Amino acid sequence: MVRILFIRHGMTVGNLLSAKMAIRVAKGEVLVQDSHRLGRDEQLALGLSEGEGDTHLSDYKGGGVLEAQMFADYWGPILQSKEDAHEIHWYVSPMERCQQTADPIMQRLQAKATIQPLIMEMPGLCAPTDRVFLDEQVRPLFDSGNGAQMVEKMQQRTWTRCGSTADEMKEKYKWIKDLDFSSLGALEAHRINQGVTPWWKGMWERPRETNARIEKAKEWLLGLADTLPKDDVIVLFSHGNTIWRLLSSIVGIDGDRVEHSTANTSVSSVRVNPVSHSSHPRGVQLDFYNRTPHLNERNIAFYKFNGLLKRKVKSGKQKLVDLSDGMRADRINAKAFMSSL
Repeated sequence: MVRILFIRHGMTVGNLLSAKMAIRVAKGEVLVQDSHRLGRDEQLALGLSEGEGDTHLSDYKGGGVLEAQMFADYWGPILQSKEDAHEIHWYVSPMERCQQTADPIMQRLQAKATIQPLIMEMPGLCAPTDRVFLDEQVRPLFDSGNGAQMVEKMQQRTWTRCGSTADEMKEKYKWIKDLDFSSLGALEAHRINQGVTPWWKGMWERPRETNARIEKAKEWLLGLADTLPKDDVIVLFSHGNTIWRLLSSIVGIDGDRVEHSTANTSVSSVRVNPVSHSSHPRGVQLDFYNRTPHLNERNIAFYKFNGLLKRKVKSGKQKLVDLSDGMRADRINAKAFMSSL
């Protein structure tokens, strides 16, 4: 069976900001309804790439930079023989955080990878000026039920392209052997492959576009598995939400109804029995999900943050509250807004 390894990127500056904001909300320092705007403004203040959502790995207390190295140190020896036998096929999201996460193990194994936008994070990237426009001019129209005026404003807007160019990616990461932007359309692929145009078209990806992309990614992965020898491995450096949507679709779980929490640099494994290798219908086996043996004591911090380990509260301090319901409601509202665009 062909194995597919899904690897989430390391902790980013954006992840760190979100965690700090969640703590501030839990402590009552910030209202849930204000957290989005404040979080956005913090990202914008950090510069263009963070403002666009093309966030980098954090080096706070080691952060994602250390996690990526720990991943390479642990998984490098495991995957070395497969790489030496040319039995691994590496694919990396065009977003900076995934390329940074892949970099240590790619250098260690002297491997080559393809940049694949089908496995980018949802909802893509959005230029700082466009984010402010959506939040301050479009969202109020949605909230007030003025759909016609909202559509008119959206149609009049020219969106700003975002992300790195093909030349910038290849210059920074010498292990990139190919950039496959064919899924974005022939004209887009041609424009990006010229090297100087940012790869993302601009504005957030709509949920209907995300659904279509995930389905296309699933077809691509299973089609790839059908063409490979049965002992080969496909490795994807991707993102938490994308990994869950894609993996759950492959194994037959309703990813919209089942929520998840994925650790940074976690590894999930699915094995697929290609239809070309058997007279039976395609078989799929979920080996493991969200595994992080390489993170050692950093796992404890993850368990503590997610409430599995009881956190001690110092005398006189207010106990932290569970934000799950409020955060879930915020995600639902955000999805409804994005679906209307």
